[in-house]
Amino acid sequence: MIYMIIQADAGPWWADGEYDDDAAERANDTGTEFFGRQDYCAAFTHYTEAIRLCPRKATFHCNRAAAALKLQRFSIAATDARQAIKRDSQNIKAYLRAGQAQAGLKKPEEAARWFRRALLLDKTSSAAQRGLDTTKRAQGRAHAAALQEQAGAGRGDRPGLSRQPLEAEEAAQMLHSSEGMLKAQPASHAVQCSHAEALIACRRYPDALKSISLLQPGVDKLYLQAEGQWRQADLAAAHAALSEASQQAVSSSKCAGLQLWVQSLQHRMHAAEIACEDGMVLHICAQQQDHMLRHGVWHHSVATLLRSQI
Repeated sequence: MIYMIIQADAGPWWADGEYDDDAAERANDTGTEFFGRQDYCAAFTHYTEAIRLCPRKATFHCNRAAAALKLQRFSIAATDARQAIKRDSQNIKAYLRAGQAQAGLKKPEEAARWFRRALLLDKTSSAAQRGLDTTKRAQGRAHAAALQEQAGAGRGDRPGLSRQPLEAEEAAQMLHSSEGMLKAQPASHAVQCSHAEALIACRRYPDALKSISLLQPGVDKLYLQAEGQWRQADLAAAHAALSEASQQAVSSSKCAGLQLWVQSLQHRMHAAEIACEDGMVLHICAQQQDHMLRHGVWHHSVATLLRSQI
């Protein structure tokens, strides 16, 4: 049986024209054959074709979710499982695959929710119970890790940043990677810090400071705040943040090192101010530039601050 669907507005990826139930069944059967041979990529392709030809059938979405799980395409698996449940709310396999997909996405609470719903359909399901038990253990580990991460954030355990600028391409790759990690683990302090550090590497300081403002309180937050501020030539704010950090973690070497760096910049800015008064601006500024270049660092923000004294 062949029929046409005409859709004016953009819709799901499968809403692209001709549907064919018989061809869909053949594609699904072929996908199942490949799945049995453990050729999950080919199975995924044929299940995709089955959905395109007959999107209303829950089994096709559920089967593609299974192939996606084998390929570790967890986001796709989660979406396919939800589509299957939308079409057949009694499909226990879809609930199991939804739970497995969320577990793969490192979302144990969401995974547990799906496994509990599967047990509501069949309280004797050993697969659902195993999945729930596994996610409970994962939740326990995640909670312990979060507590450890919170304590580390307070102490400032993360390593400090290099003041040597990265190449633009390397910084862009760093940012792209951190954005992917942030999407997958938005609540992770380490991932949030990595994203802020990548923004700093890309010299997107206002964006970095906005991101840093959302971090949990502690030395890591104050340190990164100072890293963003001094690069924007706000040395007073950077000094204040580091002074507060030193009160919370007296032995933080990264904060102590950055504090010395900020103080050296403040001294040079003060020398430039004196030079303005004495008519020695060009000579003093040349000395400051030479100092920065010899240390492998010359940020446009520092240059702007020096020029502001002329």
